[in-house]
Amino acid sequence: MHRFLVVVSVLAAGFVLTACGEEKLSDNPVERSMQIRRRSFEDMGELFKMMDDELKKSSPDSKKILDAAKKIETMGKDIPTWFPAGTGPESGFKTHAKAEIWSDNPRFLKMHDEFMAEATKLVHAASGDNNADTMSQYFTMGVACANCHKPFRTEIPGEK
Repeated sequence: MHRFLVVVSVLAAGFVLTACGEEKLSDNPVERSMQIRRRSFEDMGELFKMMDDELKKSSPDSKKILDAAKKIETMGKDIPTWFPAGTGPESGFKTHAKAEIWSDNPRFLKMHDEFMAEATKLVHAASGDNNADTMSQYFTMGVACANCHKPFRTEIPGEK
């Protein structure tokens, strides 16, 4: 559970960065690809935060939760495409992506598949009327998300 809360906090920080203003996309195709990747993860973070806030309410809005779960599932399918070759640390641009995403790509893709399985289960749970099931699956999906961070994500000094 602690690991999941760390993930939500990191994703929420991405939401704050997005809300503070959009950076202009670079003319450099590598940097632009990395900016789009960052924005996409920030958008997913916004969805995580909204679901977290909604699930904490005494009367959560089931439609908002289901819509967010569906968006996370849809966006999640594209995650591997957010990491084209040349957009890692070797690019010379700041990135949270570790080189292991490319050097151990089968493991990265396996963890992505695990995340997607949990995201799909969340959509199913959110389609029902049981908030406890939805909350439980939300945490499980969050753990699947966080599991990828240690082997494939690094901190940038001064950033979250």
